[in-house]
Amino acid sequence: MKQNPPMSQQRPQFQGGPTGQGTAAYPQLGIRPAPPMNLTGQMQNMSISQQMTQLNDMGNNVPNQGYVNGTASGNITPTGPAFPQRLPITPGMVSTPGSMPGLFQRPLGMPRQRMPTLPSPLSGPQRPLPPTMPGHSYGIPTVSTPQSSLGISSQYPTPPTSNQLSNIGIRPMEPVGIQPLASSPAEAFPATGQSLSMSQQPQAMQQMGIRPLPQQRMPIQPGSYPVQGQYPQVVGPHQVPRPGYPQPGMVPPGRYQQPGAYQGAAPGYAGPTGYAQQKPPGLDPDMIPNTTAVWREDLERYSGKPFDTNSKGVVPPLAATDFSAVDKGNCNPKFIRSTLYGIPNSPDLVKQTLIPLGLIISPLALLKEDETSPVVVDFSVTGPPRCVRCKAYMAPFMKFIDGGRRFTCPLCKGISDVPQDYIAYLDNRGERTDKYQRPELCLGSYEFLVSKEYCRESSLPNHPAFIFVIDVSYNNMKNGLVTFLCSYMSQILENLPRENDETLVDIGFITFSDEVHFWDFSHARPRMIALSDLLENFSPQAHYFLVNPTQAKNKIDQLMTLIPQLYTEDQGTQAMLGPAIEAGMQALTVSKKNGKLVVFQSTLPECGKPGGLKVRDDRKLLGTDKEKNILAPQTTYYNDLAQKCAELGVGVDLFLANPSFIDVATLAQICRLSGGTVYKYTYFLAEKDGQRLFEDCVRSVRFTSAFDTVMRLRTSTGLNPCNFYGSYFMSNSSDVEMGAMDSNKAITVEIKYEDKIPDEEAYFQLAFLYTSLDGSRRVRIHNLALPTVSQYSDVYKLVDSDALINLMLKQAVSTILDSSPKGVRDNIIKRVAQILANYRKNTNTQPNTVQLILPEQLKLLPLFSMCLLKSDALSGALDIMIDDRALAMHIAQTMDARTSLFFLYPRLLPIHQMQDPNENEGSSFPAPIRCSYDRMTQDAVYILENGVYMFIWIGSAVSHEWLRDVLGVNSFNEIRLEQLDHFPELDNPMSEWVRSVVDQIFDERPRSMKMIFAKPHDKMELIMKRFLVEDSQDMNNTGMSYTGFLPHLHKEIKQLLN
Repeated sequence: MKQNPPMSQQRPQFQGGPTGQGTAAYPQLGIRPAPPMNLTGQMQNMSISQQMTQLNDMGNNVPNQGYVNGTASGNITPTGPAFPQRLPITPGMVSTPGSMPGLFQRPLGMPRQRMPTLPSPLSGPQRPLPPTMPGHSYGIPTVSTPQSSLGISSQYPTPPTSNQLSNIGIRPMEPVGIQPLASSPAEAFPATGQSLSMSQQPQAMQQMGIRPLPQQRMPIQPGSYPVQGQYPQVVGPHQVPRPGYPQPGMVPPGRYQQPGAYQGAAPGYAGPTGYAQQKPPGLDPDMIPNTTAVWREDLERYSGKPFDTNSKGVVPPLAATDFSAVDKGNCNPKFIRSTLYGIPNSPDLVKQTLIPLGLIISPLALLKEDETSPVVVDFSVTGPPRCVRCKAYMAPFMKFIDGGRRFTCPLCKGISDVPQDYIAYLDNRGERTDKYQRPELCLGSYEFLVSKEYCRESSLPNHPAFIFVIDVSYNNMKNGLVTFLCSYMSQILENLPRENDETLVDIGFITFSDEVHFWDFSHARPRMIALSDLLENFSPQAHYFLVNPTQAKNKIDQLMTLIPQLYTEDQGTQAMLGPAIEAGMQALTVSKKNGKLVVFQSTLPECGKPGGLKVRDDRKLLGTDKEKNILAPQTTYYNDLAQKCAELGVGVDLFLANPSFIDVATLAQICRLSGGTVYKYTYFLAEKDGQRLFEDCVRSVRFTSAFDTVMRLRTSTGLNPCNFYGSYFMSNSSDVEMGAMDSNKAITVEIKYEDKIPDEEAYFQLAFLYTSLDGSRRVRIHNLALPTVSQYSDVYKLVDSDALINLMLKQAVSTILDSSPKGVRDNIIKRVAQILANYRKNTNTQPNTVQLILPEQLKLLPLFSMCLLKSDALSGALDIMIDDRALAMHIAQTMDARTSLFFLYPRLLPIHQMQDPNENEGSSFPAPIRCSYDRMTQDAVYILENGVYMFIWIGSAVSHEWLRDVLGVNSFNEIRLEQLDHFPELDNPMSEWVRSVVDQIFDERPRSMKMIFAKPHDKMELIMKRFLVEDSQDMNNTGMSYTGFLPHLHKEIKQLLN
């Protein structure tokens, strides 16, 4: 999808790489083959210039063994069995009901629903794998140089570039930490004949990629600065040191890591290439805060212990923790998550801390089986009790007075009369005697059934409907999308919401290319209604084409057989997307129904027609000040159309199967403003991408449970919601409207201070008005009451870093079109530095500014701010396509806290050994490791996933038993990456466990991910490395490593303090 070459291509032309045979390396990556170098004997007596000359001669005189013009010169016959492939789709093929196993067995999320998979021969010739050779990695030697205030070597000569190392046959190691430049070429490379002292030789050897013997570190002397390998002090004055992190003071003498060893690793761990690696000068990666330690600690704290939502002065479990919550008057954190759980009581306190107050709101979030879903209370006749001043709904924090005949609203301080039929006596504590019999008086989340006064035109709505709008132009017929949809439509419709085996919603079908066709089900056989004039209004007989899928099953099957046959000869390449969406919207309006349009499109709308667009595929503009010209919508047509959809209660999901540029930045507006979602399958082929498309279609129809929605957030006096981020439309300053809403989306709200908060608690109430699947009109209420604080230390102690990062991500994405890329990145670094500098200034009394001090709750803020800079939504790397960049921006705006967490910091999961539940809090799911190539070994297999991509990396020394049990091959050389797009179903425990891990990951994600298999040194590994966020990357100077980013951030903090 994203990268150069694009990840979205079905398979790259080159697979494999230099991993174990012969001396031929991978010329496709620009590295020349070279014979083994003997650096002993005669060369040890040469000067540096003579050694460089000798090495260059060695590299220049090596013949190109095994390759001709970058292609394997010999015929290598692939061995090993072919992997099972999905059955190719043929025209007229229609699946029958019941051909798939039972679905959605798990109570939380959606278990993966697979299409029938049968083995089939591969189409086209198989490309042989090139010869391989052992990979080498050369560590950076420990050099005695002047220390910076962080213990980082501040000056040493520049290492050779990647091209220089490639010319002498050396694969350069991934850069780690800060690499200051030499002051001059003479400093980096001494003149010919110049001799080197013993202290200079390690630096010279480093320039050639040679690892000298490790130098023994000296014991720490009292009063010295923090040394290499020691993490600067992180404990604040009000915090208790936690296990697994450095304590105040110096590192104990003798506590050093051997070269190549890592804390927490198995004995003998030697890095990804199997060679012991020397730690670079600077911070020890094992001694700085990391996600795995923090997440593991939080998981242990809440393992088997439900979180009490009414706990005051307590931050909820981390978003990465799989926890359960008990509703005791505050809503579940999965519904609303706040950046602060101690609300500053004055604007001045907020200005001093610079931590924004925001809420991440997921009104329809899925809950675990042991959690309580919102209870429905019927007020459809009289209407729910509300405050007469601010219109807040009855909630647990309302205060009853005058013997229960009136109540005070803490949001606006207004006093309202209690309806006569709602009055109850008060006990000696001033609480109603029926408090625990009424959900709205004791729970944080509940629903009200409301009357027709809450409906459009004061009329109760009908059942919603889904309309499938299918592009039947030449491209979609050629790539198999139309035939595929028709073949599996019956399985997709089986996932529509049901009640007593009866589908609750109606469906309809529209096909379009250069004209729009409706399908009428009022006759014995489906009949086409063509609209030759694309701008004419839809016929009032729209209700004839909306049918119940259970009652009209036979007619729908007939239509699915007819469509591929009817459009097989269609050679039209243009598809009129805008008029087709407008026709579907008008059809729902005439039928007096809300609903969703599920649209499939493959080409860029033709310029000159309604909604036509121009090609503007210039990737060179990404990362420059002109990138806003290609990331902004090029027309307001789709914005206006989306606003009409939102106003009429119609959402739009867009499935793009594009073979080329399709302008996601413009087309995504129809989804962003209507509450829909964009799915993209570049270079779609049914046999390879059909499974992903099928799963996403199932998600689209199954998890959309609210239509014609209006959301309003009410807050305490002194607070005001100001900025909203997500997929929505606002016709005024307070109401967020969406045509449709699903359980995977979140709206993030930033809240500004207008005045002081006089109360001991700040109150928030979210009212979510919507039409349910059964056609009833409901209001879902989520309440949150948080304590106010007046001390700086309490603010930092009660901050939720996961929610803060989610807010910062969406704020940064929203400013891309109004600022330069450099300005966006600099603002992120400046903002984080100011937060941490103010923490030190306001809460810490230590005068020593040498150490980097982090609040306990924000110890991962530097890591995730670095991940922000590297994310596809913000980075302007040239190896990402414009459509992929625009898609990443769209996805980021709708994420909840948990999804954004893994989007920024992907999970790296080892799957070469089955996880013992007794060693992992009773779970067989593998424990994640840190997202760095240095943590990977060649005898292992890993999953790297961020909710958009899933990589499976197979080491060259993985056991033959694992290969046989999971992939069905006998050796590493038999793996054919071009044949792999899923794990084959083999009958053994290891295969079942690996597939269960993959299925569990897919269940948790809001979209299906393309599985990309990679091996060491092939193209897919290079793409995968971009998502190993703790490593350094070349991304417009934003790709420094974690150990390099910390000193950079510390420098910014010191400048602010000084």
